[in-house]
Amino acid sequence: MVLTLAGMADAADFTCYRAAPTRGAARFTARPGVSVVDEFGSSTVGVAKPKLLCAPTDVNGDDPGAPSRPDHLEDYFIKPATRFTTLTRQTVVDRFGTWTFDVKKAVALQVPTAKSHTSPPAPPANPSIDHFQCHRVNRSSGTAKLTPMTVTVTDQFGSMSVQVRKPTRLCSPADKNGEDPGAEQHAAHLLCYKVKQVSQPRFATVSPLFTANQFGSETLDARRPSELCVYAVRPPAGPTPTVTPTLACPDCTNGTPSGTPTPAATPSPPPLCGNGTIDAGEQCDGSAAGSPCPGACTPLCQCPVCGDGVVDQPNEECDGADAPTCPGMCQPNCACPGVCDPLDPSVCLYPFPNDFFTVVDPTTPTGRRVNFSLTAMPRNKANVPIDPTDYNRADGFSPGQSIELRVPGYDPVQTGAVPITDIERAFDPAQPIVVINASTLQRQLIWSEIDSNASTEATRALYVRPAINFDEGTRYIVALRNVKDATGALIAPSADFLAYRDGTPTGDAAKEARRAHMEDVFATLAAAGIGRTDLYLAWDFTVASRDTLSKRALGMRDDALGPNGLGDPDLADLQVAGAAPSFTVTSVANLPPCGNDGCAGGAPPDNPPGGQEFCDALQTISELEPFLSGVDCNLLPNSTPTESDQIARRVEGTFTVPCYLFPDCEPGGTFALDGSGKPIKNPASYTANFICNIPRSAFSNGDGATGTAVPARPSLYGHGLLGTASEVNAGNVQAMADEHNVLFCATDWAGFSTSDAGTVVATLQDASNFPKMVDRMQEGFLDFIFLGRLLLHPNGFAGNAAFQDAAGHSLIDASHLYYDGNSQGGIMGGALTALAPDFNRSVLGVPGMNYSTLLQRSVDFTAYAEGKLLGAVSDSLADVDTPFGLYDNYPNELERPLLFALLQMLWDRGEANGYARHITTDPLPNTPAHTVLLHEAFGDHQVANITTEVETRTIGGSIYQPALAPGRHSDVNPYFGIPAIPSFPFAGSALVVWDAGTPTPPTTNTPNFAGSDPHGKPRSEPAARQQKSEFLKPNGGVIDVCGGAPCLAP
Repeated sequence: MVLTLAGMADAADFTCYRAAPTRGAARFTARPGVSVVDEFGSSTVGVAKPKLLCAPTDVNGDDPGAPSRPDHLEDYFIKPATRFTTLTRQTVVDRFGTWTFDVKKAVALQVPTAKSHTSPPAPPANPSIDHFQCHRVNRSSGTAKLTPMTVTVTDQFGSMSVQVRKPTRLCSPADKNGEDPGAEQHAAHLLCYKVKQVSQPRFATVSPLFTANQFGSETLDARRPSELCVYAVRPPAGPTPTVTPTLACPDCTNGTPSGTPTPAATPSPPPLCGNGTIDAGEQCDGSAAGSPCPGACTPLCQCPVCGDGVVDQPNEECDGADAPTCPGMCQPNCACPGVCDPLDPSVCLYPFPNDFFTVVDPTTPTGRRVNFSLTAMPRNKANVPIDPTDYNRADGFSPGQSIELRVPGYDPVQTGAVPITDIERAFDPAQPIVVINASTLQRQLIWSEIDSNASTEATRALYVRPAINFDEGTRYIVALRNVKDATGALIAPSADFLAYRDGTPTGDAAKEARRAHMEDVFATLAAAGIGRTDLYLAWDFTVASRDTLSKRALGMRDDALGPNGLGDPDLADLQVAGAAPSFTVTSVANLPPCGNDGCAGGAPPDNPPGGQEFCDALQTISELEPFLSGVDCNLLPNSTPTESDQIARRVEGTFTVPCYLFPDCEPGGTFALDGSGKPIKNPASYTANFICNIPRSAFSNGDGATGTAVPARPSLYGHGLLGTASEVNAGNVQAMADEHNVLFCATDWAGFSTSDAGTVVATLQDASNFPKMVDRMQEGFLDFIFLGRLLLHPNGFAGNAAFQDAAGHSLIDASHLYYDGNSQGGIMGGALTALAPDFNRSVLGVPGMNYSTLLQRSVDFTAYAEGKLLGAVSDSLADVDTPFGLYDNYPNELERPLLFALLQMLWDRGEANGYARHITTDPLPNTPAHTVLLHEAFGDHQVANITTEVETRTIGGSIYQPALAPGRHSDVNPYFGIPAIPSFPFAGSALVVWDAGTPTPPTTNTPNFAGSDPHGKPRSEPAARQQKSEFLKPNGGVIDVCGGAPCLAP
């Protein structure tokens, strides 16, 4: 496609490659004070280092002459001196369609550049292309979203197929330093899309390349394709123009539109109220900056006012006499009566969890349903409440639910409350804090603690946590008695609870309607030996049923693998039947040994602070752009080693998985549920990635090219926090693979991987986005299940040459499949194990469960709480503060414990906490039983040991003893309630504690910062890997590799 327009005589489309200075070459000298004028205005910018080198490109054969054109574009980071005001709903037309964007700040300057492979060229004297200033763009709300498509691009570096993903930048023609007045009025723009190569061979770094432009000469490496920037126009007022390419694909099987697009109708101008700008007569408009409103803007673009007699939704349920949906008089906070529990007025939903916030529903397994009011939900700093819709589908609360309330003046020592260091005291006859099973009258094993993260006593909540999960579908009663302050004086109950306890009439009809229920609570407590006269507070709650916790994931799994999917009639028999998932191998590399250079091209660090992939993901988040403008992602660790002493062959590719999210299975999709509460299948499928490492021990001579097959055990591998499948390349995983002939395959944990970083940042600012994460996490389980099936099915990987030796013999021992995951891979791996139909043995490395307990005890969460997100990219950026932390956006310290507890109700569907009762001996329907080995790193900075111990109790696991040397643990009776392994080899599920010498963790709900982090130690210890290997066998078990002494991992 060649379009001759003012300012753009030749090149129309460009493939942009990540660029970095060649090793040893001079670095770019920053240029401050550069003047730039584009269609959006004028500004002064500082030009930082180059980010991309863009080559003129022929897309789908439309422009065969493009690769021979001399003029390239070099793309530089810029930092504008002045703030840019976002422009909403700007229309752009290109070869892929008509789009509507919100245009944000400028982030790059593209400069016409000459390139040579041999020697420094002269800068272009009269370039045929403009300078371009590139602005970040986000798709405007309610507008069309690009469906990823594959195109063929050809440039001076060769030809390849790339998948075109979402557009991220609009590059406008620009006048730089007054050199080209009027350029800002030129018609030709570039719209830049993120791309990923999907063809073979993979692009190999081109080095060196010599470039020259108005900023001087440079020597660069072109490392990989990053963007496709295509010709685009910005329509003037009137009919929207169209782009009419001559296409090389009449049927367009690659996804590119065929023929000439129909001219789009002129968009109607948006109404003033709703255009995102505060216009005359408006107090606010959506989330427009500058609003004086204390709460969310009303649909009439006015601030909500409680007390004006008008119900301003979504912030109010009623207002004075205007209470159309209230069962009684409107409350002073413009909420209906019954929205907040008067037993603890400190926070609307305290005490929590609480059947006061449920309603009777005979259609659910528990007979109840959660019924949170919008006005009761926690609000962010913009005063926007969390959307309760998905919470209100549950028939109870989390089985690991933390209990929260506020007790003014409370002192745990004077009270004698059960502490984390002596949980056995939960059963003391006089224990002042108890949780009772309302059916059996048995006490729950618990501990209590105050929130050590609160800055004042007035904002400090009291936690009560289960030390073994609550039973599903069961009612519990919480009781506090003889609660004391620091002087030892009893703390008086609230007036409302005192009225119930002592039988005093309140004169309030709504409160009196609750009295019969409270009498039942008192009677049940009395039957359990808890009298009413010394009670400070008591209430009840119901735990969610198995249906609430697992119906969605099970429904997807059974639909995708059963008669409507692959055709397997029995998922509990550990036998593969039906069809194999479809897959494509995109890369096969026989890796050379490291040689004598110290494995310079070998494995990345086992626990790096970040890497190129996560850095790239954060750079696509427009809010983070100002903080990352000086970061070169190419200089961060690369997770794809090019040589290895342990791995003979790396195979990469994609596989197809049914999609149950809408509008698609990319980040941001959510479930649409049918009448039974199961996810509806999207007609479009999802393409997941895989990386498989075949060890040298799988070849007779260790060589992937010439050796004969010694079939390896196949195992899925689960990566860590917000990582990618490439963690399977880590040194400890390579060592495990070669030492024990294990073929590890990995895919991204959809929902909690690098690609989900944008959803994570959005959730930190508004927790209503959290269902987007959790729904996609459940889709991620299906990805792993399909990848596992490919490892076992005869028509899967075993039948492909990439997984065979030169004679065509399979390198996979497809008789059994296993799972091994670390950190997040251990946490989500527990849930995957409960759902898995094709393996029955798994290793959960440094695992835990229940993020509501874990988060505040993890050093990893600090970055997300405080907004120091860039610490996940590089240690050098750990102190860079952004306003996007959870605590920045939810500043109410007393309400934060409730926020964590609420999130856990949804998180249960995507992590082990919601599935723990079914991981081992009580399998889910149509699912085999499983056995697991847990490896704990004592003093772990990232995954708190207490969460591992609670998981072990809940799954019925045993523990290797002696777990630790005497005095190492802070507990009076360490590992209470977890039986010791009686003999070896042990056939059951078990916990083994590995001690690296890290100081004992704190007993508060804060991270362990002391000493070095042992998080990666167990997997790096050869004895631990030997123990894992013996466990991951058809009739394997836990063996003693520590000689009867505590297990050490120095």
